[in-house]
Amino acid sequence: NKEQVFEDSIELMMPNAECSGNTYFIQNLLKMSVFSTNTLAKIKQVGYKLYQTHKGSQSIGVKRLLSALQEPFDAFAIATRCVANPNSKYFGRTVEDVVAEWSNKGAKTGLRGMGLDNYVAHVYEHAEFDLNQCSEDLLGMCKQFDVFKESVLDVTGLELVGRELWVQDTNNIKGRMDALFALSNDLIIFDWKTFEKMETSNSYGKKLLGPASHLDDCNANLATFQIYLYKYFLKKYYNIEVKSCRIGWFRPTFFKIVKPNFEYDEKLIEEVIEYGLSKT
Repeated sequence: NKEQVFEDSIELMMPNAECSGNTYFIQNLLKMSVFSTNTLAKIKQVGYKLYQTHKGSQSIGVKRLLSALQEPFDAFAIATRCVANPNSKYFGRTVEDVVAEWSNKGAKTGLRGMGLDNYVAHVYEHAEFDLNQCSEDLLGMCKQFDVFKESVLDVTGLELVGRELWVQDTNNIKGRMDALFALSNDLIIFDWKTFEKMETSNSYGKKLLGPASHLDDCNANLATFQIYLYKYFLKKYYNIEVKSCRIGWFRPTFFKIVKPNFEYDEKLIEEVIEYGLSKT
């Protein structure tokens, strides 16, 4: 019952709701027939207030929760094996040099992801964005987003409902959806990724941990869990039904729309949440 959901968890409106992304999202939801008239009145009355942390505890990010599904990454130990392996591209280098390269690589990936988010804000909300300050890689990804918008979004009629949308549950697990689109009243979650490679399996046979031990440890599976958590939270705590989820993978010279790597299973998502909480 949509009315009861908002009676019981009215504080679960979007955290950081005053930021432009969430304001844009709420304004668009109000124009859609997602909620009944009475519920819309309640949302307006609440004023989209910030969710208060549950029982004074700190929030847990979705990515931190999902990190419990992987063995801890010991960069120094792995680099030590790589530099001693004649078949490795790192053979003969120093361990410190390899670890530094991996760290820099991760930092650059994060910056590219932030840059792409900012460009999407520029496209849809006219936020300031200086293309002249972009790296060559980021500039290419921005151009690929333009191609994606023109060849996919505009052609199919997908409309942006909101971007950078925070959702949170009563365990203080929170995450930020990159974008939510609508086709008529069907909602579709999109998450932008800038991986160098989209790994849909693990070539070494390495598996995830806990309730996900039947799945390979690869970035496509972790990205799938991420968007499925958003889908689960939206349904359980906001009574918003999401029809499908997609990963928008952007590289400097191409983009691909990637389907989730496995089927949605509500019971599995609940088991992953329980397992992740037990490990944090």
